[in-house]
Amino acid sequence: MYQNSKNLIKEKLLIQAISTTIKKLRKEKLKSQRMLADEYEIQKSLLSRMESASNSPMFISVWKVAEALGVKPSDFVMLIEKELPENFLLTDE
Repeated sequence: MYQNSKNLIKEKLLIQAISTTIKKLRKEKLKSQRMLADEYEIQKSLLSRMESASNSPMFISVWKVAEALGVKPSDFVMLIEKELPENFLLTDE
């Protein structure tokens, strides 16, 4: 049980880091969720859920949002890593 709780906390930290990164980049572009969704044919509800960290997004959704924000997916992952604690690992060593 302890192991599952620990993993759940780590997953939540990762989801929150994705959320924070999306919000920061979107606000830097001075775009509302609606504007970004309309311009790049992304569901506004998807952006809203990703920014509120209310679910675990699919990788393809993260990729599409990164592109909509004008960031290479690999760079987007590096920005997410900056939001996480140092030496963060999702799995135990």
